[in-house]
Amino acid sequence: MNECMLIVSAAADLRELVCASFEDDYEVHEADNGKFGLRMALAICPAVIFIDASLPGDPDGSSLYELLKANPRLAHIRLVLLNTTRHPWTHAPAIASAPYGVMDMVGRMAPLPLAA
Repeated sequence: MNECMLIVSAAADLRELVCASFEDDYEVHEADNGKFGLRMALAICPAVIFIDASLPGDPDGSSLYELLKANPRLAHIRLVLLNTTRHPWTHAPAIASAPYGVMDMVGRMAPLPLAA
């Protein structure tokens, strides 16, 4: 049985891209909003969660990131904020709160298989 991952995005095309990229190596689950994403994370406890930083709603992408990191049951999960906007600085507060730098992120993501 493969590890599972979760993609949380309101954009169906982004969810489809992530699913297609990792479906051979992970059991991929999808959520189209933050509330459902949080419920899914609690239910399946995935190895990694991709969060669309531009996710609208309550919680939005940045808030979902914070909620996941604050939950003791979920704080160990690797989180990846995906930025699909032209203005990456709009999500700076969530990115700045990450407990590691860019090179640490590269090291943390190294175990994830990359699609060819």
